[in-house]
Amino acid sequence: MVAAGVGVAIVPSSVASAADERIVLRRLVRPARPGALLVVRRRVDRDPAVADFCALMGSAFAELRRLVERRWREG
Repeated sequence: MVAAGVGVAIVPSSVASAADERIVLRRLVRPARPGALLVVRRRVDRDPAVADFCALMGSAFAELRRLVERRWREG
């Protein structure tokens, strides 16, 4: 999707060497404080797999937030 011009991605630095010339890479710097991660879906989508995915991502993001905040406090 990124190469097609219709998406963005956050990838580890190890992937940078595999990017082709259509991809623009930007290094992320440590923000002043942690930001937010979001999952966006269509309100009208009733597919149970979408609901399961959103629930899974909600749990994963909550755990990630706890880990980031703990490391942020530890410096």
